[in-house]
Amino acid sequence: AGAVSGGGGGTTNPHPSTVNDVVMAIYGVNAGPMIKSWFNEQQRFFESLGEGQKKSPFYKIYTSDKKMSDVLKEVQVELRLTKPCYDSDGTPKDGSIYGYTPGSICISPFSMAPKLNENNVREESLALIVHEISHLFGTTEDEATEIQSRALWTFNKIDFLDVTVALKMLSRGGVGSNMQMLQFYLDLFSSHLGNATHFFWEDAKHEMLQIRSDLMFGSQKLLFVSPHSYELMTVQMSRFLAVDTFICATDSRNDAETRALCDKAIKTIFQDDKEITARTYFARRMSDDPKGYSSTYDEVAIKRLTTREDAQAEIVNLKTFIDGLRQEIFKTSETRLYLYRTEP
Repeated sequence: AGAVSGGGGGTTNPHPSTVNDVVMAIYGVNAGPMIKSWFNEQQRFFESLGEGQKKSPFYKIYTSDKKMSDVLKEVQVELRLTKPCYDSDGTPKDGSIYGYTPGSICISPFSMAPKLNENNVREESLALIVHEISHLFGTTEDEATEIQSRALWTFNKIDFLDVTVALKMLSRGGVGSNMQMLQFYLDLFSSHLGNATHFFWEDAKHEMLQIRSDLMFGSQKLLFVSPHSYELMTVQMSRFLAVDTFICATDSRNDAETRALCDKAIKTIFQDDKEITARTYFARRMSDDPKGYSSTYDEVAIKRLTTREDAQAEIVNLKTFIDGLRQEIFKTSETRLYLYRTEP
């Protein structure tokens, strides 16, 4: 069972929230996408810990057979408007996993409101929901409280409206959005490789780099896709660059000197190998040890392209990946917590 932060002490709250303020804050912040994106980023960090994972408060969550996306889809959030929630001992609490419905979590705007105000009601409410959701994975009270504290730190740093707008732009691909433009170019290139002019190709590279940046909102506070997809985005960027260099070396529209430079780059990167790992590709291309590859994905193969058919096949595969990525972002944006109010 959890409580909003600052529940104790002797100071007064001169402008406390009302019960309705808490309810509207929970409904208004688009809680599902916020919480899912936050847990995605925590998973990415957790997976980087190696042996330190067992000491993490998230250990039970990310080693569970349960998937966070399924839990968020199925959990019912009971909002008690006229009484507190109760823990297993019957002690009044702001939040608890003991709702009226089995498997639900209880959140009490009634008991939360006097402790909150307009400056923290959204952030505290979301963080408390995160606390109770973590209990569904078997976290202890100490672990859930630490998780709640980290969530509150994040929610205090972000602009909720900006998050909502960013998700909609990525998932729906509005006119002029990076996702829409990249999909336009990949459709163009996959239909005929000759469409890949230098200008179009450079613009497509820019869009892809921007999308990878946009997947992580707010300086690494929220991640709109799974860590798996985010890491693979870097690998796909390597494949994209491999196609770029191959086209440069073989396109008759380029002058001989340009083609020779690109051909030399291919030989420098691949040497005598038919394929190399993503980490090796980036290291040889950038003449440095690359950052951004997890131990899970740095061994993914990058093929040496020898025909334009090979290059076109890579573009088709990239298009499939980007289509899937957009669908995943859309699912994040459409994550809905089932909220319902209870009366005495």
